[in-house]
Amino acid sequence: MLYLLRLPTQDDFLRLIWQSVPSTHSLAPPGRPRTLRACASRLDRFSWDFSSLTEQNSTWFHECVAIDRNFSYEAFGLLAIVEANAHELHETPEGTFYIFDGVHRSIVLAKRLLRGQTPYVPLDTLWLVPRRD
Repeated sequence: MLYLLRLPTQDDFLRLIWQSVPSTHSLAPPGRPRTLRACASRLDRFSWDFSSLTEQNSTWFHECVAIDRNFSYEAFGLLAIVEANAHELHETPEGTFYIFDGVHRSIVLAKRLLRGQTPYVPLDTLWLVPRRD
């Protein structure tokens, strides 16, 4: 089933749990919290941007460079979210839902919000029930 779930506040958005795959471990190290807030905060802590991550041999972030350069809420679209599993909640107890689709767009928006580059606008998401892996 699909439900439309609105994230009314910036905090609701930043509590979503981001992915942890080898190409994104610089922002989501294994065993560390993976809320969008935590992951985007690592960009600032290490003075990174998406271009510098791409140059560090992580082509995964190449798409983020283009999204960031041309960011607009009109082009953002819907994120797909699922219930967080036990492992994700153990790693990130302050997290809410896991981002199933939209990981590039979501980390770009999180970075822009934390750096004050974009004001938050309430987002609608697609909540997929039951969880898909």
